[in-house]
Amino acid sequence: MLSIRFKPVGKKKQISFRVVVVERRSKLQGRFIEDLGWCNPHTDTHSVKEERIKYWLGVGAQPTDSVHNMLVRASVVTGPKRAVHAKKKMSKNESTKQDIEPQSVEKAEEAKSSAKADDRPTHLSSDSNEFRKKEEVKEESQPQESVEEESRQEKTQEGKEE
Repeated sequence: MLSIRFKPVGKKKQISFRVVVVERRSKLQGRFIEDLGWCNPHTDTHSVKEERIKYWLGVGAQPTDSVHNMLVRASVVTGPKRAVHAKKKMSKNESTKQDIEPQSVEKAEEAKSSAKADDRPTHLSSDSNEFRKKEEVKEESQPQESVEEESRQEKTQEGKEE
């Protein structure tokens, strides 16, 4: 399949582009079939061979979005401009979130909300058992202390009564 695209030429910070017809899978700096013009984005100037571009479009060559927008500006092609945006790379977390079914996401949110109501930290992994044991020990120690206090109070009351 043929493509009409920009081929970068020039220095690193002073780049300009050649408008060329290439095989879609060819390298950016690779061989091209025909040179159709040039474009300098720094000065917003361009020059294209309108007849040859119309020929290649008629044969089935597809312009890239940027080239299409330049051809619309040059009045070679009619129609609206295309949106040209850099595509955002997905991180590993985002890609796994998209793979999860919506029902399982809802279940995970419910589990998180129930864990928050538990007042126990959910970020502890192997230490969580130790943390729970300490909590249980504290809970057990509190009733024993209260029993001891009650027995002291009873003794003091018995002593007062005698």
